[in-house]
Amino acid sequence: MCGRFVQNSSLKLQRDFPALQGFDIADNYSDAPSISQAIGASLLAVANSPDVVARLGGDEFAMVTTHISGGDLERLGRNIQEVFALKVLELGVQATLSIGLVTSDDCPRDQLLADADKALYQSKEAGGNAVRMHKCQAPPTTPELA
Repeated sequence: MCGRFVQNSSLKLQRDFPALQGFDIADNYSDAPSISQAIGASLLAVANSPDVVARLGGDEFAMVTTHISGGDLERLGRNIQEVFALKVLELGVQATLSIGLVTSDDCPRDQLLADADKALYQSKEAGGNAVRMHKCQAPPTTPELA
């Protein structure tokens, strides 16, 4: 019997808080639902079957894809930012998007979301509106397939 190993990649996104970008949160708080909808729409605009897009809560979203890795994953992150920038421009609001990336090429699958979260906060620490890839220390172990 043969098994197939499917590679997974994970993205985690969060809107940058306006205060960190030089804007006042109070001025933009009423726009939060529209901005969250813009994030979701941006993800759906670039997603392909069988990608999974989910809202984790508040302004945090995740996307899992099985057809892309490495540099292509970083390009996907930048594409999401570009689509998001157009959507918030249409809304007439100011917002940016930080994105954390991880791939099962580098990290164990059971840690993908936690590792994407680490990359997300690296994006925020870099000033926001950034895309960062998390690299795990040790290569993942691949379970034997029957």
